[in-house]
Amino acid sequence: MDKIKSIWLLLSADAVLCCNESEQPTNKETGLMSLDLFAKIAELAKQRSWICKILCNNDGVPPVYLKLCDKMETEIILSAEYEGAAPSGNTTIVFESNQMDLVEKHPSVHRAVLRVQRNNISQLSNIVLTLFNHFSDVSIRHPQLLLYNDHDIATYKEQLLGISMWLLDKKELWPSYRLDCLTDRFRLNSPNECGAGLKSLAVGPTGELYLCPAAVHKSTTIHDRKLSCGHILENVKLPNRHLLTREYSIPCGKCDALHCLRCVYLNKLGTFEFCVPPKKLCQLANSELEVQAWVAHKATESNLWIPSYNVPDSPEIYDPYELVKAEEDLPVAHSWRRLVAFDGQPENLQPSMMLDIIHELHGWCQALMTCAELGHTPSVELIKQDVLGLLRRRTIEQYRDVVFQKKCPTVYEVELSMCRAVYNSVTYE
Repeated sequence: MDKIKSIWLLLSADAVLCCNESEQPTNKETGLMSLDLFAKIAELAKQRSWICKILCNNDGVPPVYLKLCDKMETEIILSAEYEGAAPSGNTTIVFESNQMDLVEKHPSVHRAVLRVQRNNISQLSNIVLTLFNHFSDVSIRHPQLLLYNDHDIATYKEQLLGISMWLLDKKELWPSYRLDCLTDRFRLNSPNECGAGLKSLAVGPTGELYLCPAAVHKSTTIHDRKLSCGHILENVKLPNRHLLTREYSIPCGKCDALHCLRCVYLNKLGTFEFCVPPKKLCQLANSELEVQAWVAHKATESNLWIPSYNVPDSPEIYDPYELVKAEEDLPVAHSWRRLVAFDGQPENLQPSMMLDIIHELHGWCQALMTCAELGHTPSVELIKQDVLGLLRRRTIEQYRDVVFQKKCPTVYEVELSMCRAVYNSVTYE
């Protein structure tokens, strides 16, 4: 706990969703955090100089709890449906993208979080500009990111360009507005990622610790107590904490999207590894980076650029796995050494090894599709009989029975599924 700088306090299981959580838990096993527990946490936060971000439901923070907030540095996070006045100057309102009719209910707050639903991406520019009429500081989250397709990413980039043009039209006033995915990068010299499990932890209503608020909701939903990192008043359990670091992530290590939150929750959800980002997360961050570079160029042309700001470069590669392939310091020999080092125990599967598996499967799928495009229809038996395939399998044979997560298919079953999918696509077209 020595490295923790802030904590998220969820006062109840139905606390507002504020990040990339997809949905509220359906089973709310706990009520309001007990006053006694809240008081102990407040005292602990004061002793350790933690910043406490308090997440509330639509009832807000009870007055007796609010008095204890004087003991710690707090940020209160409320739902757009909250009916009362802002309890403090350091308050953030969370909006779903279909709640713009609630914007005027919060006149005394200047900071907002926007959770974009996939079906509202094409209206993002109008939604953000509506928020900018009332809030000067807006952050965007994507609870349905893993469902996005390439068209969604392209539409998102177009919407960001529309917002950027509006900002630049404000002339010298444009730096007065903050949209995290656009303007944060200009002030950064180092990554500004979430820091879940490294710099911050989330505390559930009963005092259990989690990596982030999204993990609290997921645990409540699926009753997976393995997600817990211990208890705020007891021992903290963070095994393999290095897996959460940027340095341990092969795609993220040299990425210039310093504004990217590098959401470990979405990483785990998308690739089953905390430090391996899903493709859509990288595409989103790099699309933002491209727009940021465009803004810097246009602002410079118009003599609006702030000299102290950093000018980002437009990215060359958007796909994390393509980025790994392009790295000169990761020759094939290194990949083979990692592959044969695996001892067959899934719990010892390192992120770099898992990325190698993904590359192997991706390469196998590309090979099958190339066969199909050339008119050589592959059969399901190909995977068992092809000589080159057998030579490759000798290298990664240890992986054939590995599953990335419980109830997932094995690597071997994934390969067979690929083969069947290509065969069927050729047969029935």
